[in-house]
Amino acid sequence: MTDIKTEETPKVANGSSWSVWYRAHRAAGLCGKCSRPAEEGKSLCARHRELERIYSRDVAVRRQQAGLCLAKGCTQFVEKPSNSYCAAHRNRARACDRKRLQRIKREVLAHYGESRCACCGETRLEFLTIDHIFGGGRQHRQSQRIGNMCVWLKKHNYPEGYQVLCMNCNFAKGRFGRCPHEIEAEASSRTPSSPMLMSTQSTLTVTEAS
Repeated sequence: MTDIKTEETPKVANGSSWSVWYRAHRAAGLCGKCSRPAEEGKSLCARHRELERIYSRDVAVRRQQAGLCLAKGCTQFVEKPSNSYCAAHRNRARACDRKRLQRIKREVLAHYGESRCACCGETRLEFLTIDHIFGGGRQHRQSQRIGNMCVWLKKHNYPEGYQVLCMNCNFAKGRFGRCPHEIEAEASSRTPSSPMLMSTQSTLTVTEAS
């Protein structure tokens, strides 16, 4: 087990003294376990956050090996070895996971396209997805064994070559090579503009009058 305590953490006889030390550190933007600066928006420095992650993984592995629920403080056994949580905590764990994935999706969509379809301008989160600009999305997901594209993109520090599309535009691009919106936009750009039509009509009127 990894020890996440350090000699910099104050050793006090009562909880109130430690609380005063902790609040002073947090108010100064310092780590809650040492005197290093805390990461932005976090209560711990980078070193102690990594130690916390290692400790949490170690605890989770030991609980899974023992067949216990992974919920903190729960002493119930799971129904099947493939389950991570007991029946009482399973739905709550799923709800928390959905919230986490939705938060990551919003961050990724905001990074790649301000949460707007690059083709039709759709902005509703439920309709938006990530598109491989140069194609090959299926092969990429299979070769990298990607379960959730948004999670993979955030984990790999937002690589280039991706854009935001709605489900309709993404399906049309993958199935037919191009989205109908793109074809319609090109067709409308080749249509003569209104001033040119008005100019032509004026010329005809002048010719007839003469």
